[in-house]
Amino acid sequence: MSPLSSQATEAAAAVKPIARIADLDILRGIALFGILVVNLALFAHPMFQYAAESRIPTGPLQDSAAFFIRMFFEGKFITLFSFLFGLGFYIFTERLREKNLSAGIVFSRRMGVLLLIGLAHGYFFWAGDILLPYAIIGLLLLFFLNRTDKTIKIWIGIALGLLVVFNAAIVALVAWGMSVPEAAVEIEAAFAQQRQEFQEQLDRGYLVYLEGSFRDMIAYRQEELRFAWFGMLFTPAGYAWIFSVFMFGLLVARKGAGLLNNPIQLREWFIPKRQQNLLAGLLFSALYAWAGLHADAVGMNLWVLLQMLSFLIGTPALTMAYVGYTLRLLEKHEAGESSIGRHLHLAAPVGRMALTNYIAQSVICTTIFYGYGLGFYGSLSTLGTITLAIAIFAVQIVYSNYYFKTRKMGPLEWAWRKATYLR
Repeated sequence: MSPLSSQATEAAAAVKPIARIADLDILRGIALFGILVVNLALFAHPMFQYAAESRIPTGPLQDSAAFFIRMFFEGKFITLFSFLFGLGFYIFTERLREKNLSAGIVFSRRMGVLLLIGLAHGYFFWAGDILLPYAIIGLLLLFFLNRTDKTIKIWIGIALGLLVVFNAAIVALVAWGMSVPEAAVEIEAAFAQQRQEFQEQLDRGYLVYLEGSFRDMIAYRQEELRFAWFGMLFTPAGYAWIFSVFMFGLLVARKGAGLLNNPIQLREWFIPKRQQNLLAGLLFSALYAWAGLHADAVGMNLWVLLQMLSFLIGTPALTMAYVGYTLRLLEKHEAGESSIGRHLHLAAPVGRMALTNYIAQSVICTTIFYGYGLGFYGSLSTLGTITLAIAIFAVQIVYSNYYFKTRKMGPLEWAWRKATYLR
């Protein structure tokens, strides 16, 4: 075996639990729960619900539950997951340096494997896949690995600035067109036609996922994927946002001595500001949820722009508050001041095999909702979302904790690492 192969084999060995940063596994597990709460509506109803009227039940209680999820969950946990991805990029590349392996080659291969997993996931299971965008955007991090903090901050500003300018330009253009009587008639007609097309696509989705063959589902899912991928160009939690949060995670991880040399620096960073972040997060997240009641994704009215701006402020603030309060509970548990932190540690094994559990959520949910499974597609209410999410996540907690009693890494994590290092 060559020296390089020997190094690759050593690097590919599973990271021992004692060498892991437990806080990250706990946060990653919590993120998976929050993502599941939001994703359940997309598992049970077609993707086109964003631009058409779905069959999700309405009413005072259901609408209140929807507002609650939009305010406290929507965008927050995918942001946390993306932030942890940026942290993970730093940790991964630092460990490669310790092994004298090329970060560019190994990490590119790692993202290439993730891209293939994402394609298979999106094509065969569910169009809401986030792994493929993560893989593509993750590759961009290599260009900033050795850049200064100032450069990274500038590029974060550019990405978010372009997102705001692009949306503001569309909203302004629509508003200007609607102010011209002759153009307004044509614009309204175009919007009406587009809404009708989206409605037809959505209605067809209910039939396909309940009564169609697996081949029919794959064909329809391709339409959903195109809709989702295009929408991520200008939605608040789209490509620009993921890229920016990845970069922020990289920034935080390499501050000072670096996360590997100072594992508690996350606590030093987030705990002191948790109260301020909570206040700002609640205020702007409530505004985001309120704007969502009036936003027109097809007509691109002013509420769309207000929703985006409140998202860009409220989502990172509330996410950082979640992180700060979670880490504070863990800190208090270690000091013997609280028992809640002990329960939070139950989420660590879930986070240790986040890829496996993320894919498992798709397998479980599609089996529950699709016609080839239990056939509950289109019947999930918003109130039922949280209950079902808790039940599924409880199963994942039990299984993950049991799994790691005899194993060191999740099955998909093992395969991903093996393909990454080619050992």
